[in-house]
Amino acid sequence: METLEKKDPQDLLKLMELFEAQLMYAEQRRLQLNMLQKHGPGGYRQESTALKAAADNISRKATELKKETFDIHRERKTTQAETGKTIKELEDEWQTEVEKVNALRDAIEHAKHQLEKSSKEIENIEN
Repeated sequence: METLEKKDPQDLLKLMELFEAQLMYAEQRRLQLNMLQKHGPGGYRQESTALKAAADNISRKATELKKETFDIHRERKTTQAETGKTIKELEDEWQTEVEKVNALRDAIEHAKHQLEKSSKEIENIEN
């Protein structure tokens, strides 16, 4: 103590600041050690394992959803192709039936004219 009393007050102030810094460092180190003991490597490992499992699960779900989406699109394309063929067949059939109807209409019109012509000839013969 005698050597401290003989020193300059500025040196004593610097020495006190140094002791305070060492105490703060020691306190910080103690807090870190307590946190490490409380939440240490085991806790980190558990959390890391849980996060990895969650990430793997999400990745697996994403892969399943991509596969389902692909299957849905493939089924949609197949259905559209089949429906397109069916529509084309129906359009062709419709066109054929329209042509038949037009041919029948023309035949009926022709028969009607023939009937009118024959009726006029019969009337002319009777007169």
